[in-house]
Parts: sequence; C-alpha cells; structure tokens
Amino acid sequence: VIVDPVGGELGVTAFRSIAWRGRHLVIGFASGTIPALPFNLALLKGGALMGVDLAQVGPREPQTIDRLMSRLYGWLKTGELKPIVGATFPMKDFKQAFNAMTERLAMGKMVISFYDDDVDP
Repeated sequence: VIVDPVGGELGVTAFRSIAWRGRHLVIGFASGTIPALPFNLALLKGGALMGVDLAQVGPREPQTIDRLMSRLYGWLKTGELKPIVGATFPMKDFKQAFNAMTERLAMGKMVISFYDDDVDP
C-alpha cells in the first residue's frame, strides 16, 4: 500500500514501484502538480489507484464515520491510542500558542485549554 500525499512525478514513480495487486492511495497533491498516470501501469501491476478524501466520507457514508469514530474513541478510552500533546496553553495565551504553532516550536499536538488553571474539567 502506497499512501501518497505528494503527487507529481513522485506519484508516478511510486506507482511504478508498487507490488503486484498493490494499492496506491491518493491523499493530496502537496507537490502542486497532479500527475498523469499511464493506464498500462495499473494493468501491468494489477494495481489499484484509489482516491481518499475523508471529507467526503461523512456525508456519503455516515454509518462508516460512526463506526470509525466509535473505534477511535474506544482506543482513546482504553489507552491503546495516546495522542502526543506537545504543549498546552490557556485561552488567554492564544497568541503565544499561535506563534508556537506557526514557528513549529511544539512537538505533537497543541491544546488550548478553556478552563482556568485551578479548575478541574
């Protein structure tokens, strides 16, 4: 499985490297160029090119979103999934948080807390 958020010529090169009956998931075009894939590559590789746009899943497949969100929340609840929080800022320090984000100073996710420091949510 190839997960391709880049596109461009790298996308075509990646598809050329795919194993027999492999899948190439198109996530986006960060390169700024949308590649033109020769159809014979899919035929020769027995491969599948699939577009993945999560924004489309909710309106088109609400039951899928419900199933995925239930699984995600289950992993969070059991601790199987532990998001990395790089920094937490109180709402009053939003500008500082925004600067840290734009300057890429925080590792992991940034959290803005809407609660006072002495209040337990």
